[in-house]
Amino acid sequence: MPLQNQEKMVFEKEDFPIRVSFLPSVNSTNSLWHEDIELKCILSGQVHMMIDTEVVTAGAGDIIFINPHQIHSNVNMGE
Repeated sequence: MPLQNQEKMVFEKEDFPIRVSFLPSVNSTNSLWHEDIELKCILSGQVHMMIDTEVVTAGAGDIIFINPHQIHSNVNMGE
């Protein structure tokens, strides 16, 4: 059964299937997944992400690596 929230990635170069996100601030998001590697570069503040069943906390200067097909979302920790 396919998962509902697949995010389709668009790339300038199809032979380099990596998405890079630069995050100055982050709000809560719905869970999603995609078929590509994603790197999230945290520019300032702090982010909590649910990746599969693990909560990952990262701050300014950190990079979060998300493998293909991993379900992930930004989590509001009530801060």
